[in-house]
Formats: sequence, C-alpha cells, structure tokens
Amino acid sequence: MGILDGMKEIRERNIAKRKEKERRKQEKAWNKMLQNLNKDYNKALKKIARTPIEFNVSQNGILSRIETKSGIHIASYTVMVPTKSLEIYATQPPMFPLTCICGTFIEKPMPASVFVKNVRVGLRKEPFFLPYTAMPTFSAKKVYEEKSNWNPLIERLNQDKKLRGLLKDLPTKTEVVTDVVKDIWGNVKRTTSQVHKVNDKDDNYNTVCQVIPFKDKSLVTTRHMMEKPKRIEHAVKTIVRIREHIIDYGYDHPMTGQIPQPWANTIEVFLSKKG
Repeated sequence: MGILDGMKEIRERNIAKRKEKERRKQEKAWNKMLQNLNKDYNKALKKIARTPIEFNVSQNGILSRIETKSGIHIASYTVMVPTKSLEIYATQPPMFPLTCICGTFIEKPMPASVFVKNVRVGLRKEPFFLPYTAMPTFSAKKVYEEKSNWNPLIERLNQDKKLRGLLKDLPTKTEVVTDVVKDIWGNVKRTTSQVHKVNDKDDNYNTVCQVIPFKDKSLVTTRHMMEKPKRIEHAVKTIVRIREHIIDYGYDHPMTGQIPQPWANTIEVFLSKKG
C-alpha cells in the first residue's frame, strides 16, 4: 500500500468516526427530546388524566392513549417532521414535533358536522362553532352573522365562554429548524427555521377543532401546533367539554356528516384500532 493509499484510508476512517459520533449525538438528542416531550405531556395532564402517559413512537409520529380521571379515552397523535439531513446539526434530533391531533368518539349522535373558525367580531377575532357545509365561496363571518344552517347545539357550544377560551389558547403556529450553517471548524454560524401554522382565514375551512357525526356516535377532534407542548391540557379539556354538551343535548337520530378537514381521519383511524 502506497503513502497516498494510506492517507486516503486514514481520512476515510476519520470521516466514518466523525459521522458515527454525530449519529450518536443525534440519537442522544432524539431520546432527550422524547423524554422532555413526555415529561411535558405528563405534567400538563396529571390533574385531569391517569398518568404516566406512554409514547408509542413510529417513523412519522407519536401515538398516546390518554384516559381522563373520569374514564374518557382520548387518542393523541403528535406529527413529526424530519430535519434536513443527519449532518446539519448533530445535537438536534432527526425529527421535530410539528402538530398534535387529539380526539375521542362519543356514544351519541349529533345533527350535523361543525367546526371552529376565528371570526372577527368588532375589533377582535374570536373562535366560534359553525355548521360545516361545503360551498364554492365560503365566508366564516357571513355564516356566523346569517346563522346559516344553525341549530341549538351550535348555539349551546358558542354560549360556553370557557370552552371558547380553551380553543383560543390552542397554539396555531410553531417554528422548526430546517438548516444550520457551520464555519470551517464546525461551529454553528446561523440556523434557518420554517414557521408552520394553521392558516385560519375567513374564506377557508382550516380549523383547530371539528366535530363530526358518525352514524350513532360523534367524533370530536382538535389540532394544535407544538409551540407549547403543555397546551395538550387545553385540547383534552376542550374535548371533554364538547362531549358534555353533546351528551346533554340528547340528540338521538343517527347521522353521517362531512369531514371539514382530512386530519380528522388520522385520529379516527387510531380510535378505531384496539389496544
């Protein structure tokens, strides 16, 4: 073996060692992120749910099964997004939590699908429950003002100021690191982040909460961004409170409603699975 071949072999070994070192750092960062997230979830839910909450980690997210102290079973799915590459930042985990979807089935039907939109009332925007009807030109404010397809359950939900306060506290944006620039010594010079948010505008159907009749039961779902992981408490409280309203309303005609946003399908699948 010549000198150049020897130098090449040494260089390749050093590169392999560095990559392995970065991989281990990233694995450590991943485990630490999961531990911190699990700690946040358990701390947030300890007063209202049976803890500890366990994580079932998959390639694209984290499934948690939550049981409230009153016996309500809620599924939670935290969607993860990958970092740009293994080498962008060895101390960052390979995946970041982006959004959390929670939901439960209620053994009671409801008249029609409803969802939550931020509607400008005066100088401020406030969350209100609206009936869902797909239409070519939609305006949340117009539906709210004209009370189109309104029913007493929607009125009941909107009169619950505490419930709407919980919805208002669900985060609608989060920042995810997408790239890291290093200098020649490997020190971080700057990071680039991407802001993800629920683009809740007057003319679209984007929402943080949807409630859908499934024949003789109803699906209640929420979605919030992971800017503040402990806000899962607000999501669970929201679901419990909506559940109480639907049960008290006492509707008993099986119905099948439209799904305003496809993310509700995700939680419906998990709820339908046993275990």
